[in-house]
Order: sequence, then structure tokens, then C-alpha cells
Amino acid sequence: MFEALKEIKHMIKDNKIKEIQVISLEVKSSNWDQSTVLIKVFDEAGRCGIGESDGPTEAVKAYLEMKTAHGWQK
Repeated sequence: MFEALKEIKHMIKDNKIKEIQVISLEVKSSNWDQSTVLIKVFDEAGRCGIGESDGPTEAVKAYLEMKTAHGWQK
């Protein structure tokens, strides 16, 4: 089992993020609005991960695209 985990860690370490897609999911109601952002991350091997964040789409997208925001961009 530990060998499999080492292999997965090696695969993840050697692949870089190729693309990030930020998709706005806005729910409008008569008394409130909810802004949720769906985030799809693709790596060089073609794998996709999906996450979410609450907040304005433009702010989430700007944060993810900042060159110094995350260690994985270096």
C-alpha cells in the first residue's frame, strides 16, 4: 500500500497544472443572492480535479491567476 502511495505522490509531483477553469454558479432569490464558483483544474497528464469556492467569480478568478499566490505556480 505504501508503494502505491509513493507512486501517486511521484505522479502528482511531476505534473504541472495546465489549465484552470472558473465557472460561475449564481443563485438569485427574492431575498438573497448566492455566488458560488466551480473550479476545474487540469494537469499536464489530462487529469481533472473539481473544487468550489464561495465569493464573486471575478475575485476568485483573479486570486487563482495571481503569479505569486500559490507554491505550485513556481
